[in-house]
Amino acid sequence: MAAVVVLGLHTFGRLGSYTRIVERRPQNYFSTLSTHCVHVPPIAASQFQQRQLKLAQELYHLGAVAYIAEPGPNAQYYTNISLSDWRLSERPFLVVITPEVAQAFASDKQEVEAKVTVITPRFEATRASLLHIPTPDTQRGVVFAEWAEDANPYEVVADVIAPSHPTVYKPTRVFVDEAARYFVVDGIGTAVAKLGYQIHNMPPEIAAIREQKTKEEILILQCANEVCCHITSEYRENMTRSFV
Repeated sequence: MAAVVVLGLHTFGRLGSYTRIVERRPQNYFSTLSTHCVHVPPIAASQFQQRQLKLAQELYHLGAVAYIAEPGPNAQYYTNISLSDWRLSERPFLVVITPEVAQAFASDKQEVEAKVTVITPRFEATRASLLHIPTPDTQRGVVFAEWAEDANPYEVVADVIAPSHPTVYKPTRVFVDEAARYFVVDGIGTAVAKLGYQIHNMPPEIAAIREQKTKEEILILQCANEVCCHITSEYRENMTRSFV
């Protein structure tokens, strides 16, 4: 209940006052917007898998061994892990996407697949395993690499991206997401330098993957734009009525 107190002057010039109570019921002008986009389907697991595969193929062409990100917009784009799923703390929680090269059957062509590894504190491994992370490899799924409280998490990163067997693919670079915190970038750089790798910022070729929108993504963007337009219109109308 909102009360409006009106102060006035007496008709004979003497200072006086009177009070008028005005009852106002709160109105929710945006109640209909909560269902405005229910007809728009969310991003399917198959699209996350396609994104990871495109990233892995681009990493291979650029001579990179891995792409590493903390929870955020890019991690959400590739693995469905956002800041609302996992808050940043002093304990690194990292997503590592690496290209795996396999020889195609009865062909000299090399096939590139995506491998998704999550670097997680050991005491939070159970919670990490509950995250919904779609991957192209449905049988193996996501690999969880745990680090103990007294261990160096960046050494775990180095172990994950270290070559497990000799291969013709000789990468030299590690791409770290542009939103990663400085101490995380510094720790990764020190650890992977022992393997002969150098860390680099995300190049334009990787950024271009997100810039190319699918039909499903365009539908979501269009609906979000409609909601913003409705909100702006309601605010404008209510501000106008409040001044009249």
